[in-house]
Amino acid sequence: YPTQGAEISEILIQDLTGKRVNVLVRGGEYIFVVKGKFLEQCRAVHFGIHIRLTSGVGVTGQRYPGSGRSINEVSANSHFEITFKFRLSLAPGSYFVGGGIWSDFEPECLHRVLDKAMIKILPVAHDEAFGYFDASSRGAELILEQG
Repeated sequence: YPTQGAEISEILIQDLTGKRVNVLVRGGEYIFVVKGKFLEQCRAVHFGIHIRLTSGVGVTGQRYPGSGRSINEVSANSHFEITFKFRLSLAPGSYFVGGGIWSDFEPECLHRVLDKAMIKILPVAHDEAFGYFDASSRGAELILEQG
């Protein structure tokens, strides 16, 4: 997507110690860092990040400052670094990370990147979950009365 007032230059993933990683453990907590610059003065700005399957299907994401809210004004030549924290309960496999910067005014999409980073989620031993992500809160419990 073309830059129209802002530019995302980098998306990187860190563990909680700040080490840059792209092979992640399922269920672990990670920090996704988005860096860039505003090329022009922009109003009513909001940021977003997404994680997609390699097929292109979006599985999760976050926005800042939140639905229906925005940053009033950002000056030209302002640099930004925004962090999004995720507990990744995704199924083992490879995923793409992208994001964007939007405005409530024209142009609405200031910049968007789809596949800026790739991550790989490792399986866990004796996994009980399946599907795109693990939404379970506890393990299953069986009561078995043998006859």
